[in-house]
Amino acid sequence: MEELSPKQKVLHAEILQSRKRVSGPFAIWLRNPAMAEAANRDRISTGLPALIVDPTLIPLARLRAGDQVSRTVLSHLDDSGALGFLRLIQHARIPYAYAGENLVRLTVTLPLETAGTRAERALMQSATHRANILDPRYGRLAVGLATDAN
Repeated sequence: MEELSPKQKVLHAEILQSRKRVSGPFAIWLRNPAMAEAANRDRISTGLPALIVDPTLIPLARLRAGDQVSRTVLSHLDDSGALGFLRLIQHARIPYAYAGENLVRLTVTLPLETAGTRAERALMQSATHRANILDPRYGRLAVGLATDAN
């Protein structure tokens, strides 16, 4: 495995200090906390169980969100060309059976409280992202949000 950046090492240490073992599948979805509620409404409306927010994974989701801020195009790949979220999960030694990531970028408009709902709506309009949200193999999710000065 490739070396983590200094920022990733700090978050990795935070994860190891607060880590609990995760035995089931989960998804890392990068968005604000209201998106967890919106995703669960979508899942429940199709007969799927709600996802459980896993606080152990939140630092990873935040790191992934922060990595996207400076990018002109959202990318699931990190600077080494690997799937960024999988690399972080593996470095944190968090066991998983199945993992996925949805990325979304919004132009912030007020009220901010609606950002999660707007982001979830945008993701549900994409066949690939919709499939991720409604995948019955997922049982957990983590939320990461990052903003820039603009």
